[in-house]
Amino acid sequence: MKEIDPYVLEVADEGLLELIEKARVSALTPEEYARYEAELKIISEEGSAEAYGYDRGFYHHAVKTARTMLAANKFSMEDIILCSGLTEAEIEDLKENKIKDLY
Repeated sequence: MKEIDPYVLEVADEGLLELIEKARVSALTPEEYARYEAELKIISEEGSAEAYGYDRGFYHHAVKTARTMLAANKFSMEDIILCSGLTEAEIEDLKENKIKDLY
């Protein structure tokens, strides 16, 4: 495929950029296309791993918040749910020490 002038890429709107990308992909050889698909899969998995790490960190913080509030023994279940984001069942599990170590 002929190389596109860099100026065109700078001024192109999102629709044109998508069209250019589709043209580039359609011009790939079968081997290049397989490599392209493999790279997309890796990028997708890395994003999933990042989201998993974020969710795990969020959960860790939620459990820590709920434990602190439970230890203070002056907050209602509704307050703990609101502040931690945990469900009532998860908080009950914390009370019964069913949730021990997070890692």
